[in-house]
Amino acid sequence: MVNQLVSGHANNSRVNLGQKCALITFAVDESGSMGGEHLFLQGSTQTIATTLLAANVKVYVCVNGFGANDPTPHVVDPCSEVNAGNLGSVGSRFTSLKLDGYYEDGFDGVSQAAAEGDLFLASLPSGDCDFIVKMMVLVTDEDRDVVDNSDTLPTTLTALTAGSYVTNIIVNFIEILGASDPTNTLGK
Repeated sequence: MVNQLVSGHANNSRVNLGQKCALITFAVDESGSMGGEHLFLQGSTQTIATTLLAANVKVYVCVNGFGANDPTPHVVDPCSEVNAGNLGSVGSRFTSLKLDGYYEDGFDGVSQAAAEGDLFLASLPSGDCDFIVKMMVLVTDEDRDVVDNSDTLPTTLTALTAGSYVTNIIVNFIEILGASDPTNTLGK
């Protein structure tokens, strides 16, 4: 995504994209083991935003959490623009994430985060973005605890595809793959 926006390439051909925009929507696990991942997001998001801003890309960031002590996905930091004036504080958007959860449903988190991002984009003034890349970033270190049976892999993928989201997943594979208990792996 960063390379596509920075270089001005879309569909492998050079085009004039006009005002380029990036919507980066995070769905972040808030279980007790996620402290390191939350800190990682603070620094890495600033690095990504800095790169995009240097290339004249408008950047919008949304932070959503799931799996806190109330497993309902929720907005942690509403979608808003990152610019030169607030770039230094972009990492602080992740400091309100909780670490008290235990019941994580990434599909539910992604569904809520996509809805939040799409509502935000619909509120932008017409012509604000001539070309936009929408990125969904799922951050977790757990297998799925089902909160909402209607959110399945096919329905989640359909929603992301319909919304034209580029999807990135940041996971702790040791936990996901059940290294400590091979019978408790992703998909079981």
